[in-house]
Amino acid sequence: RVSWNVWGGLNDVLRDRDIHVGNALTPYGMGSVGGISNMNVRAGNQWKQTRISTAISNRNYRHRLMFTHNTGFLDNGWAFSFSGSLRYANEGYIAGTSFEAYSYFVGVEKRLSSTRFLSATLLGSYMNNGLPGGSVQEMYDLAQTPFYNPNWGYQHGVKRNARVRKTHQPMLFIHHDWKISSKTKWQSAIAIQTGRTGVTALDWYNAPDPRPDYYRRLPSFAFDPHQKDKLTSLFQNDEHFRQLNWEQLYHINQQSIETIENVGGMENQHITGKRSKYIIEERRSDIHRIHLNTILHHTINQQWHIATGGYLQVQQVNYFKTVNDLLGGDFYVNLNPFAERDIPNDQVMNQHDINQPNRILIQGDRFGYDYASLSLAGEWWAQVHYRSAHWEHYVAGSMGISSFRRIGFVQNGLFPQQSLGHSPAHSFLLPLLKAGTTFKINGRNYIVSKITAGNFAPQFRHVFVSPRTRDQVGSNLRAEALASMELGYWYTSPSLKLRMVGYVTQINHQIRTQSFYHDEKRTFVNHTLSGLNALHSGVEIGAEVKLSSTLTASFVAAISDNRYTSRPTAEITVENNPDLITETQKVYLKNFFVSGSPQQALSLGLNYRSPKYWFINMNVNWIDGFYLDPNPIRRTSEAVSGLEYGSSEWKKVLHQEKLPSAYTIDLFGGYSIKCSKYWHRSPPTAFLYLNIGVSNILHNLNVITGGFEQNRFDFQTKDVHRFPPRYFYHFGRNYFINITYKF
Repeated sequence: RVSWNVWGGLNDVLRDRDIHVGNALTPYGMGSVGGISNMNVRAGNQWKQTRISTAISNRNYRHRLMFTHNTGFLDNGWAFSFSGSLRYANEGYIAGTSFEAYSYFVGVEKRLSSTRFLSATLLGSYMNNGLPGGSVQEMYDLAQTPFYNPNWGYQHGVKRNARVRKTHQPMLFIHHDWKISSKTKWQSAIAIQTGRTGVTALDWYNAPDPRPDYYRRLPSFAFDPHQKDKLTSLFQNDEHFRQLNWEQLYHINQQSIETIENVGGMENQHITGKRSKYIIEERRSDIHRIHLNTILHHTINQQWHIATGGYLQVQQVNYFKTVNDLLGGDFYVNLNPFAERDIPNDQVMNQHDINQPNRILIQGDRFGYDYASLSLAGEWWAQVHYRSAHWEHYVAGSMGISSFRRIGFVQNGLFPQQSLGHSPAHSFLLPLLKAGTTFKINGRNYIVSKITAGNFAPQFRHVFVSPRTRDQVGSNLRAEALASMELGYWYTSPSLKLRMVGYVTQINHQIRTQSFYHDEKRTFVNHTLSGLNALHSGVEIGAEVKLSSTLTASFVAAISDNRYTSRPTAEITVENNPDLITETQKVYLKNFFVSGSPQQALSLGLNYRSPKYWFINMNVNWIDGFYLDPNPIRRTSEAVSGLEYGSSEWKKVLHQEKLPSAYTIDLFGGYSIKCSKYWHRSPPTAFLYLNIGVSNILHNLNVITGGFEQNRFDFQTKDVHRFPPRYFYHFGRNYFINITYKF
């Protein structure tokens, strides 16, 4: 997926975007049903200007400062572009969330001749921010706010977040553009990306779960009414009780004096000190990627255009954990506590790395899992485009390949034969076909049809059963198959622009792997679904009506029905016992809704633009049909065994929760001033812009933007409320104010 935060804060130099939606033909490659977005980062294509802007907000960050300078092409054929920004917040909209980000962009381009250009661009964004966390509705009610965040607590009177994300993945692009003739253009590029992403989290060894919203701590878990009332009062009236208790974690670690024998596997080698029961770990995923791309365009005549191109990408992502903070202790030990619990008499299986047994860990050391994904992907594509007065046709095809393997850097005690070294490569041939036709009834009315069909490789994290510990894969490994069709009508006139599109997309043979604690097996399991099919269908409508020379109305609607269409097979492997055989079971997901977005979304807007250089825009937005992703172990025959078919208890177990519909009203406005009127500059080249945006102006606090069912289920009591879902709430009223000076 696209990680937008990799180039966050570089709005000024990434405004030039070419977006192709859905199954549309694109000049940059094949794409998929999601379309393609192309951002032009060549220095010579940046608008010649200098911009200085400052902004304040109450969202993720409070302050932003940006500077951009683009020279355009100078007389000597060189062009330069520079941009940078700083975004900062001691605390964002949600309590305990800090934000610190620095972004940079440096571009240089040389006009080698009238037809050839060579450019280089370096961009990146360093980001360090404390994260919010979803929680159960009980905690939101106890805290009396939808913005409760369980990730932080007070340490010496200062808020400290246990979940901090730190990212920096700079990218270098080198482009060569050659206009071979008036009809032929060749573009080539190389991109290099490297850097780190890490998220901290609490880890503990043989100690109680310290999370403040852990289900055993909540009033709902108490069976004694007096105890329940006491806990309810504490949660409601004492903020410290609802948050992490850092001082207690430090106290426990400093009182934990232990002696570790056979350190490093050496007899009579021991160490005594404060063994941390709790630490802060950092889960890293460091990327190293090189990408080569080339495209050749040729115009045969006014009607025919052809293009071909290809790319090759090599990527390695290293996944590992490090000790970020010992929380007052002297050391941690690289042991697997769950293996110790499940196999107590084996001193080898409890080792994360049998080549360094009982390894003592201090801050900065790697521990637990340590592996990499090494992947190779490539594609060659070609397309033909025909255009006439009333017809437009295109057909495009490609053949791609995707191959990846796991590389293990430690030998795990549970799976010594499957954890260290290179796994076999898993490769997929990926044909893809696109075609489309547009009938131009006249200059205003168009009928458009498009199709896409092909295969796509499954994701690395879903192919391997447990890449943290071994190279085992599921038994039904195959490429995903996709078929999509859309039919639309477009109308364009000076007073009305209208687009209506109906679509159907079927995706088959999806694979999804999750790891979680299984309450019936009383251990962690790896749960792989294969044969997961889904059908996405719907209608999208967009309209823009010019009510007057200054007032425009807009309307957008997306009405969809996204459902699973199969009963996938689940393969269940136990994480901490290699002797248990993989189990399979049928998961009854057919006709359940696909989560991730609402099924219906509407937006109505009014935009007024004054001749006096100011504007104001208001949008009313509404969403509905947002379903939580179903917990697969609850949709099995085992989960409803013993319950009467069709009874209310039976229905509760299988029910998929629908989130409530929600609305927001947003307001955005701006004003621009020609500064030369006041500074006597001629010609007028300087402008001052003021932009103000207020979202959710009615302060609607009942907007749930997402959530998930916990992958836990009480098989004995069948109580679906024992492990309730976790939710994420949208911000209340929030604002953004920006002032820009451009010259």
